[in-house]
Amino acid sequence: MIRSDPRIQERNSTVLYNPVWHKGVIGIVASRLLEYFYKPTVILTRSNGLATGSARSVNGFDLYQAIESCSDLLINFGGHKYAAGLTMKVKDVPQFTERFDEIVSENITPEQLIPVVEIDTELQLKEINEGFFETLKKFKPFGPENLSLI
Repeated sequence: MIRSDPRIQERNSTVLYNPVWHKGVIGIVASRLLEYFYKPTVILTRSNGLATGSARSVNGFDLYQAIESCSDLLINFGGHKYAAGLTMKVKDVPQFTERFDEIVSENITPEQLIPVVEIDTELQLKEINEGFFETLKKFKPFGPENLSLI
C-alpha cells in the first residue's frame, strides 16, 4: 500500500486502514512499519463495525499528544508517548489520516525522522568469541531497558 501510493510516501506519518486485517497483528505491523519507514505510524482494521488500531512513534515524538489532538474524531483512545490504541467510526478514517499527518508535520523535527543507533562501546573482532556469546545470552530476554544483571 505504501509503495503504490506516492501520497502516503510523502507524508511525515503513516496511517493505513484495511477492514480485513486481523486485529491481533496490527500492533506488530505498526511496529514493523515504524522500523522500516521510521515515521509515526497508525494501523487500523475493522472490528465490530468500527475502525480500531494500534499506533507507534519515533524517538522523541509524543504520539499520544498527536492522537489526543484528533480526539473529536475518536470514540476511544489510550496509551503513552510511544504507543497507543484508538477507535473511531470508519467514515472518520480519511479525516483522521489527514489531520494526524498535519499535526505530525507541524510538530516533528527533521532529526526525529532519522533513526538513531546508539553505540555503547566498540568491540574488536577478536573479542567476539564463545565466552562473549555466553555472557550475551545471560541478558535474555532482550529488549529496551532490560535490567537483567550478569
